[in-house]
Amino acid sequence: MSRIALVTDGQGWIVDRISRIYQRHIPGMEVFYRSAMTAEGLVYLSNHFDLIHFNNFFVDGLQQFFSVCPVPTVVSVRSFRYNETITRLTPTLFHVIHPDMAPCFSPATFIPDGIDLDQFQPARRFRVGMACHPTYSAFKGLDLLREAAAGLDVDVVHAADLPHEQMAEFYRSLDLYVCASESEGFSAPLAECMAMNIPVMSTPTGIASYLPGLHVIERSVQAIREGLLAHVTRHRIAELAWPTVCVRMENMYQGLIADRLDNRVRAATQKAPAARGSTQPYSLVIDRHQNQMNDEIFDALKPMISGRWLDVGCNIGVLLDEVPNGVGVDASPLMVAEAVRRGRDVRLADACHLPFEDKEFDTVVLSCVLEQIADWRAALAEAKRVGRRVIGINPIPGSPWGVIQGAVQAILPPAEMCGEISYPPIPGKYLFEIKN
Repeated sequence: MSRIALVTDGQGWIVDRISRIYQRHIPGMEVFYRSAMTAEGLVYLSNHFDLIHFNNFFVDGLQQFFSVCPVPTVVSVRSFRYNETITRLTPTLFHVIHPDMAPCFSPATFIPDGIDLDQFQPARRFRVGMACHPTYSAFKGLDLLREAAAGLDVDVVHAADLPHEQMAEFYRSLDLYVCASESEGFSAPLAECMAMNIPVMSTPTGIASYLPGLHVIERSVQAIREGLLAHVTRHRIAELAWPTVCVRMENMYQGLIADRLDNRVRAATQKAPAARGSTQPYSLVIDRHQNQMNDEIFDALKPMISGRWLDVGCNIGVLLDEVPNGVGVDASPLMVAEAVRRGRDVRLADACHLPFEDKEFDTVVLSCVLEQIADWRAALAEAKRVGRRVIGINPIPGSPWGVIQGAVQAILPPAEMCGEISYPPIPGKYLFEIKN
């Protein structure tokens, strides 16, 4: 287990609280206070830990230490209130908590702070409603609202024949009032809710067309659903849960540590002899504009990727920069380290044991991966477990595509994939798609 030294602000400060959260979630971490740190203490950390993280940028006078420290160093930038002294520092990596900070530091990676989703839970389910008698549910849009809210963490209620003096109490019970009518002459509930500071969303009818600041939507299930998601906010910050943030932080640490340990291996790899059947030296790093076939594979896969997606065996994660909402995993600490250095969300993981929940991804990509895994059926089953749809590219049996330094374990017959097969304009390759 790697040992991480985390140097934080004074006890009781907000960065101290964040550091203690890291410590709870990341094995092998110990916390030290900057105010008590001496030169001898820094020497001790560099000799007894695998990485030193200064969890704030108040590190004036430490440039000489960064120049001689034998282990990776990380400096967190937690505010835009920094000066040129900080930008001129040369730790192994800057960690920034806001993406707009990254261009000012090099190299830098963006990992936000987190929140405690268990502590900050809504007091109740999100409650949305309208004034509507069931007889007019189609005209008023109650049916549309119910359909739009299906599957969301939302309760739909309506007021029918409620005395007007009780309407204020009904409005107070709502988190959002919705008018989805085909037409309205005035629609008093919209104005009444706005008078009470109750958020309102409406189709372009009645006073909605001229009241300033009112959220106007089209009259369709999709538009209403998108409007609801604009007000139901908890789902938007799921990626900020502290356990998720700490996994990203730990992956960053492990990538930097692996990069330091394997520099010799990296150099040897880059000087490796030509792969059998290939005229070019083989490199573990697969990047854009490095090889025409790699670029063709990237271009063939990109249009097929949709939703939140996972790239298994992603190497340094080139596609993650080109297709949004992606996460990568790779079994090589070297590749993970390089991907993290480039600011990509890539984690160290075995394709046969993916650290994700069932059906967590809309698309899972297996690009030239299965043939390099001895138990490829287990890897494919794991991809199908975490994804609603699996796509990828494999070599055609018998094709002269080349053996990657003996790494190929099996050439998979297309019939065994049990999915839709096509042959893209890439010599010796076939593309598959499996829908769960």
